Amino acid sequence: EGGKLITFESISPTGLDATNTPSPHISQNDALSQEMLQSAFELEEASDIPFTQARNGEYYMVRTDKIQPSFLPAFANIKDRILKAWITQEQLKAAKAKAEEYVEAFNQGKTPETHFTPLPKLSLSEPSSKIANEIKNLVFSLRPNKAGLTQTKEGVVVVVLKQIIPPS
Repeated sequence: EGGKLITFESISPTGLDATNTPSPHISQNDALSQEMLQSAFELEEASDIPFTQARNGEYYMVRTDKIQPSFLPAFANIKDRILKAWITQEQLKAAKAKAEEYVEAFNQGKTPETHFTPLPKLSLSEPSSKIANEIKNLVFSLRPNKAGLTQTKEGVVVVVLKQIIPPS
């Protein structure tokens, strides 16, 4: 079987191209591609390694013609991702501020009208697949009829502990 020439241009050590997406020339799950990429970044400019046997038994050769310093992607290429991240961050800030107001009002006895979602019975000794650990930790740190807040992957959560039911 004949050899195959693969040319990498403007690629990072992790296999990402200039737009920060995986290079179409490299399989992210292919051990040979990853080994070749690692070899390329160990070389100096205008140098190569001789034919080398990869861990999977195939042979390869790598030549690094030019090394370009890392660069920031053009703003036009990433502005949508930046805008989305900023909007998400601002929404989270606003949600946290609203949650803090609610917790403060509730703990001062000014019970605002709101909709509560009851939690299932929780135990410190048993894991819960339905309730995030952050929520569980908050529940077990609260006193009855007090509120607290925590942040999870999904956002900000307000918890009000209504009562503690002793184990039976």
